[in-house]
Amino acid sequence: MHSGGQRSADPRGVLRARVRRFVEDPRFQGVMIALIVLNAIILGVETYHPEDEFAESILAATNSVIVLLFAIEIVLRVYAHGWGFFTDPWNVFDFIVVLAALVPAGTTSSALRLFRVLRLFRLISTVRAMRLVVNAIGASMSGIAVIGALFAVVLYVFAIASTTLFGSRDPESFGDLGITFVSLYRLVMGDGWPDIVQPLASGHPWIWAYFVGFTLLGSVMLLNLFIAVIVEAMERAKERERGIGERARAGSGETAGLMHELRSMREQLVRIEDRLRAAGDFDNAGPVGEAKPAAGPMPDGSESPGE
Repeated sequence: MHSGGQRSADPRGVLRARVRRFVEDPRFQGVMIALIVLNAIILGVETYHPEDEFAESILAATNSVIVLLFAIEIVLRVYAHGWGFFTDPWNVFDFIVVLAALVPAGTTSSALRLFRVLRLFRLISTVRAMRLVVNAIGASMSGIAVIGALFAVVLYVFAIASTTLFGSRDPESFGDLGITFVSLYRLVMGDGWPDIVQPLASGHPWIWAYFVGFTLLGSVMLLNLFIAVIVEAMERAKERERGIGERARAGSGETAGLMHELRSMREQLVRIEDRLRAAGDFDNAGPVGEAKPAAGPMPDGSESPGE
């Protein structure tokens, strides 16, 4: 536009928007996932304690490069999102893990290795499907706590009954309440049937029915309840993310519409300005809405100053 009144876009805002698009690009996230996987492989190889000093130096150099790339990624994400970056707990976790990797001074070898292992958890924050599962588990903790309490009640009732019924027959497995808890837990996990149930139930079919009923109740029904609670939480998390995505797309559509209208208005202003210049009136005009009066005779017959 020819007018000097047009404001240019804030270069910092434009740069921040470009950086945000860059760090949110699926290809960039794919590269970061590959780096995390490579870091996991290096940590696994280091557990073999290679005696080759050249190999150790290569692994150390590769690990340093990965840490540097992680730090650059965090800096870009903080710049792109501003202080809003720290409102997401996963972002805070990434920041702390990378920062700990950059400050190894004063830490022992074991502590440093522990922080390096924690970097692998960044895979959860980077891969959307993993993050969704973890968020669903966190959101379903109240339901899991209720089912856990129900399982504890069932286990306690069967522990008392089993200690009373089988304590004298098999004191090694049901001698007291603590031992009985351990034996019943082994049965729920699918372990201990040959060692616990078979010697005890020989010639007593009702004992088979008793432990089969307990196993079905403890391992099948309660386990399915756990799974149902987590699946429901995952569905709610998916719906929430889908709603956020739809609102974001709607907001992007509205922004695009406004930008289109602004561009149309700008083009119209340019055309009006060009017509004014072509008519020769633009040079006699002041600011918009303050045009100078046209030259012509004054009421007293003298010429106006604009002539």
